[in-house]
Amino acid sequence: MIRLATHSDLDRIMVIVNEVIKEMHVRGSQQWSTDYPKRADFIQDINKRELYVYEQAGEVAGMCAFSETGHAEYSLIPFSTTNALTIKRLAISLGTEIKALVINLLRQSNEWRTKRTNRPLMGIPLKTILTLKHFS
Repeated sequence: MIRLATHSDLDRIMVIVNEVIKEMHVRGSQQWSTDYPKRADFIQDINKRELYVYEQAGEVAGMCAFSETGHAEYSLIPFSTTNALTIKRLAISLGTEIKALVINLLRQSNEWRTKRTNRPLMGIPLKTILTLKHFS
């Protein structure tokens, strides 16, 4: 089940973030670190009602933000459009069944997009999502 995140989810979110940071570093990616993302980033996402969590067996197993704004760094990436909604801060607990999560995430992102605007979504390329299965 995917739902809006609440402040009571923050401790579990940070556990997942720390798991993912360690795994990313083992695999050579320095995109996330102790400097980013921070608890304050997720608090901001929750307050803006942009952060969603994925629950599996009654426990938060992943999260991502659906945002109407990207990061300043996104201007350096040659996307085909800049008028898009953004999926960001996607993290999934190690061992989580990824197929169910991706299906639910895509459904939720489309629902979120159509409620707010009809702009396209911009986020992690499908190729990257498909390789995430190697993390579980």
